[in-house]
Amino acid sequence: MKKSILRVICISMVAAFLTGCEKDNTPPPTMLSKTVPNLIQVNTVWSKSTGSGSDQLYLSFGPAISQGIIYTVDHSGRVYAANAQDGSKVWEVDVNMPISSAPAAANGMVVFGTMDGHLIALNAANGKMLWTEILPSSLLSAPAIGNGVVVVHAHDGSVIAFNASTGQQKWLYNGSTPDLMLEAGTKPAIAGNSAVVGFANGQLAAFNLQNGVLEWLRPIALPAGANAIESMVDVGTPVIVNGVVYDDAFHGSVVAVNLANGSLIWQHALSAYMPITVVNGKVIVTSETGRVWALDQKTGAQDWVQDGLEYRFVTGPAAVGNTVAVGDYQGYIHWLSLDNGQLEARTKIDGSAIQAQPVILNGQVIATSSGGELAVLQTSSK
Repeated sequence: MKKSILRVICISMVAAFLTGCEKDNTPPPTMLSKTVPNLIQVNTVWSKSTGSGSDQLYLSFGPAISQGIIYTVDHSGRVYAANAQDGSKVWEVDVNMPISSAPAAANGMVVFGTMDGHLIALNAANGKMLWTEILPSSLLSAPAIGNGVVVVHAHDGSVIAFNASTGQQKWLYNGSTPDLMLEAGTKPAIAGNSAVVGFANGQLAAFNLQNGVLEWLRPIALPAGANAIESMVDVGTPVIVNGVVYDDAFHGSVVAVNLANGSLIWQHALSAYMPITVVNGKVIVTSETGRVWALDQKTGAQDWVQDGLEYRFVTGPAAVGNTVAVGDYQGYIHWLSLDNGQLEARTKIDGSAIQAQPVILNGQVIATSSGGELAVLQTSSK
């Protein structure tokens, strides 16, 4: 199993700019200007090491936040809880298993998956084990928690729901995976009584949260191309806002879909797979090449595009105030104007890559590096 996972991670690392894990034809990363953008002020509220991070594996270990506590994990099995206000340690535990997914935190629990196929739930207040369940395969994407249910999208394509209180399995959907994919399952999204999941075969689907009945299935990308790389159509993590599902797909489109019935509202042809964000009437997307796009939330029309970060393995965006934050492979956070995409500032977290989408809490940006650094940043006008 681990060999298969590592193969997927290798492919995910290069974001399909390779023709395989052996031959790299990726264009070189865009060089950063020696003159640092200085249009806004960025202050580090606090920063600290919370473990070894992804341990040089290309796993996306973003933070989870609940009730003013930030939760992080590392591949060695360490789970760390820090006070969001000052960074002080709340608790720390070692589960003695190779963690492979980012955590989710809600309803008094922290949930994550392991490389050897375990789903683990800890008490959010003290880190004590609540329950653990066996998955049909490894878990590389964060779980989703909502309405008393934990939903996961496993490496083998299956979607499984568990009772959040007991860990008892509620339902299972046997999905499938192509031979080659960018990611081994993206995070589900829960809204009301629906769970929405994007699959590596280009499909976006909604399930009844309580019983797993398929509510609708919509293709947002179709496999086409001369080889397996060109035929990859992985669908990203859905975002649900006011009854509309927004999502993207590699070699596909960014779409807006009606949550109730799966009908298409709009689509914009754009190859992307990183998590997106929806804010102030805009859908912010990082494309496969590292361009950052803003699309109109109602129509999907292009608002602006920032191409100064191409091939820097840019993360999905996060928005705070009038600024968009994205991380890159050298440990930088780049700050873009939400109005026009102009680069306004950049901040370095540490020397390792930022692979996970930053998270927003109370107007602050929270980011983790692959080396295990956790930083809380605050922007202000100059």
